[in-house]
Amino acid sequence: MESLEKNKLKFTQLHLQNYVNDPSDVDKIYNNRAKYHWVGLVYHITELREENGKLVQGRKLYGFTMDSLESRWEGYKADALNPDRPNYRIHDVILEIEERISRDEIDGDIDGWFKREIVEIHWDSNSMRQRERYWIAKDNTQDPVIGFNTKSGREGDRKIHVPIRILIDSIARGLKVPDIKNELENHGVYVSVNTVYNRIQELY
Repeated sequence: MESLEKNKLKFTQLHLQNYVNDPSDVDKIYNNRAKYHWVGLVYHITELREENGKLVQGRKLYGFTMDSLESRWEGYKADALNPDRPNYRIHDVILEIEERISRDEIDGDIDGWFKREIVEIHWDSNSMRQRERYWIAKDNTQDPVIGFNTKSGREGDRKIHVPIRILIDSIARGLKVPDIKNELENHGVYVSVNTVYNRIQELY
């Protein structure tokens, strides 16, 4: 019983905070999304530069994604090659390094010139967005000398928040999408059937 109470307390604390950032927890939870059902993550990507024969860290970008970090990184690389992309600093640097590799000015591949790390894993999309803004401000990565962020956060990427635990519990009980919508309304969350369906698709 005592062990059960301790686990319950730990779960409550995690639920209230809505994210984890301890490296050992991050690795364990990130690698088992099916078990932990996280919504998304805050990450940073750091440019690596060669100085005196050694790789040193350069400018940094903070962002968030509801997908994997690997998939998000592939998106950055694809966008860098798109001539119609927005003019973001990170894309310019990726393209510049790709061109230097093709001219044999530097060795290796593009992945080896950027360090990619998870900062936090989140169970709530709103807290995820807030923490992205927190890290951008904390490390001042909007300063072009320091970082690649061109905004204080992704203001244009807003989504209606659907509590992940209610969604998972409803799915586990075999509820259909319209019934899940009603279940959410019982908890004060009013969304459309399409929104519920889209969130389920994102997770599964």
